[in-house]
Amino acid sequence: AAGRRLDWKMAALPFLRSLPRAARPAVASSRGARRSMGGGPVDPSTLPWPDSVVRTYLRQDWQVVVGILGFYTSLYMVSKLFSSKKAVEDKPAAASGFSSDVPSVTSPEFEEWAKIPGNMAKWEASVESSMA
Repeated sequence: AAGRRLDWKMAALPFLRSLPRAARPAVASSRGARRSMGGGPVDPSTLPWPDSVVRTYLRQDWQVVVGILGFYTSLYMVSKLFSSKKAVEDKPAAASGFSSDVPSVTSPEFEEWAKIPGNMAKWEASVESSMA
């Protein structure tokens, strides 16, 4: 089977050479340089100013990533620490004009409540305070 594959490649070679380079199939070559993603530590003297300072202390790529994440996390924490925004307090529900010990006129308890001496004075005071 390996010999058959080799024969096919040899037979297709003139046809492949006639195609433009972009249309040719990608073939792994043992002749070219082998490139790995990443690599080893970078020499800081070959880099421009801000990168050379960072790479002096953080030589490997993962160290740079962790340093950047730590920098932004610390900026976020400092901004939260020194923010002057106060928490929004819960506002009480709007009163209907009556104090909490005066039942609504439409409630069934109002008639019994109104029979107690002094409660009608409370009701009148609550109505006057709600009108003001």
